Amino acid sequence: LELRDDRLTSKGISFIAEALRCNSTLVRLDLRANDLCDQSIALLMDVLSVERTNLESLNLSDNRITRVGGTAVGKMLEINDHLTHLWLEANRIDDRGVEVILTALEKSNHTLEQL
Repeated sequence: LELRDDRLTSKGISFIAEALRCNSTLVRLDLRANDLCDQSIALLMDVLSVERTNLESLNLSDNRITRVGGTAVGKMLEINDHLTHLWLEANRIDDRGVEVILTALEKSNHTLEQL
């Protein structure tokens, strides 16, 4: 599902999150260039942490993800064992956010192939 540069709102992201809760067939989701904030990213990461999805590829490039969103991504990576490809370039994740992501990859996640 490619929704890049669609100016998604937080309400749109909540619809996507709900769809992910009950969809077991979607394997690729492209949300790049949507100006998504940390709150929207946290909502998506919560779903990907709790729900059993088959999502393998997630593109979150070129949004407004900061340390808070990066931390949410890291916590999701500790739990999610389906995601194999994740794009985060052109965001505002600082060193601490990157550290949380890398710690998750080092200690918990053994499925991510491309970051």
